[in-house]
Amino acid sequence: MMTPTTALNRFASERRKHDLYLNESRVNLYHGFRIGDLKFLLRPEVKVEVVETTPCCPVPNTPGWLSGMLNLRGEIFPVFDINFLITKNAELSRWIMVFRHAGHSAGIYIDTLPVGITPGTVVNEQINLPEILQGCVDNIYIQGDDRWIETDFEKLFLKLRDLF
Repeated sequence: MMTPTTALNRFASERRKHDLYLNESRVNLYHGFRIGDLKFLLRPEVKVEVVETTPCCPVPNTPGWLSGMLNLRGEIFPVFDINFLITKNAELSRWIMVFRHAGHSAGIYIDTLPVGITPGTVVNEQINLPEILQGCVDNIYIQGDDRWIETDFEKLFLKLRDLF
């Protein structure tokens, strides 16, 4: 029979082994999601929040790809429709992905919830990317038949800002 201290330490050491395993297995875990026909990847260190789509307050005299401003828990930020910008298709998505960086926030509509993806091999070939994504793509990965676009969304938001 074990002493209470030995029993408690046994579970704690097993928990530490489990946590180390989880941390090691998540090192290369990206977050993949879809916008229209494109599949995007977020690097593991990028933190986002996903909320259900709520109506945005439209901003007069702005392009259609700027859906408007959203107030989320007292924070007001723009929401962009990347699919509309690329395809001119005005289908509204079910979720908004919110990016926060250095006191600034922005949102984009996404068609699927993010899932964990361990990307395959980097593709050296150039795929036909929409013009707005040119210069914002870090890598393109192949996993099975899918091509995943690792995108620097900070660069993309700066490009969108410059379109005004």
